[in-house]
Amino acid sequence: MKKINSCFVWLFILVLILVACSKKTGHEEKKIRSQNTSGGIVFSESSSSDRYSFSEEEYVGNLLSYRKPIDEVREQYEADCEKLRNLEQSNYKFGNCDFKEMKDFTGVTVLKSDEESESISIEDSLDIFRKELKRTGRDKEIKLEDYVIETINHDIKEEECVGEFGDAELGWYPLVFKHLDKIKSGSNFAIVDTKNFHLQMVSTGILSFSDGKINEYTGYSMRDAFHEMLTGDYAELVSKPGESLNDYKDMSYELLDGKISVSDAADMTRNFFVNESPLLPSENVDVEICDFELYKVKDSFMYRFWLRRKYEGVPFAYHIKMGRKRYNDVQFRTDYKFAMTITGKEVNYYYGPPEHQKFEPLIERQTKVLSLEDAFHELEAKMGENLKCNISKVEFVYAQTHREFFKDKNNDLLPEQIINIVYPCWEFTGYSMGDKLFCYVDALTGDVYYYVEVN
Repeated sequence: MKKINSCFVWLFILVLILVACSKKTGHEEKKIRSQNTSGGIVFSESSSSDRYSFSEEEYVGNLLSYRKPIDEVREQYEADCEKLRNLEQSNYKFGNCDFKEMKDFTGVTVLKSDEESESISIEDSLDIFRKELKRTGRDKEIKLEDYVIETINHDIKEEECVGEFGDAELGWYPLVFKHLDKIKSGSNFAIVDTKNFHLQMVSTGILSFSDGKINEYTGYSMRDAFHEMLTGDYAELVSKPGESLNDYKDMSYELLDGKISVSDAADMTRNFFVNESPLLPSENVDVEICDFELYKVKDSFMYRFWLRRKYEGVPFAYHIKMGRKRYNDVQFRTDYKFAMTITGKEVNYYYGPPEHQKFEPLIERQTKVLSLEDAFHELEAKMGENLKCNISKVEFVYAQTHREFFKDKNNDLLPEQIINIVYPCWEFTGYSMGDKLFCYVDALTGDVYYYVEVN
């Protein structure tokens, strides 16, 4: 009988322990939940191509219960910023942090962009080329049938186009008009071999464009007019590091078509992408100008605007450098897009992810998110106590992740499947031990992702 009673005593103690553990709330619960970084991506043993997919059930099951209504989070945002500025006993310092304005939005979701399923027909792609040639006045000097057009969509084998374009060392590309009957898609088309016009299509829209006017003025000749890599060769950067569009919005400079204010050129640039581009923004997508650089080119000035997309009012994370070191097999695709004008009256060159790219909601729209203070506690819990970081910027954004899955781990060329998922996040940018660190805290689940900038 004593043995039986002792068993009941131990059972009673175990029940008390379990009850106590089940009552953990607040930051204790957050520390446990923040260990999950799957982001709703699940693995299936199926042999089909859809072995990796986003599970709404998995993700929604991880939604944190202590999220707050977005209006409430916005109301307490300034107070949260002040708390972080005045932190004393923390490895994270916010004294010089730029807390970006929390944009006016009412709900968030998780988005999917399936680049593989998006495709532009050959007819539509060639029609865009013809219209842009006419718009820029290049249709008289450039005929599609006479100039090199390349496709890199693998519809045609390299041995079928030897001698058409390229070389033996780097590879051969087909001339589209010689292989129209074999090409299945108008994606990944590009006009090359002319400095007076450039346009490159990808599956989601137009990746890059040049009307040739910058090349004509500078005399610089490069086949694909990739000015992002050339500005240091023929242009002097006038604006200083740390200066923004607000520092120049009331300034005017002499461009090729006369004296043009920076604010007017910015409005012209945004209007082009929102209302005049051959492929307009997809549903719920908008464009905003988020940064600016001023260049001196010979006797003229040139404006360079950095842009990013917004989805239902929430801006995408952006970064003007592309190099990064990734972790946990997650690659971040921050919006890296710029537009340049040397005339002031039209966009003369642009490069970056198309605003025409389509996004599909994966979960029901959410009206509650983590507050900035709660998101910071998630970051502390996940990143560990040994990390010391000076945070330079905080912003609420959509963070686009890019995952590539391979059948064979040694095959780095052809992924079996690509998954692009976009999460609503609090972005913390800072410096740790000389490295620039980008941390993203999922505003719905508390999952934490990060990467380090590399040159």
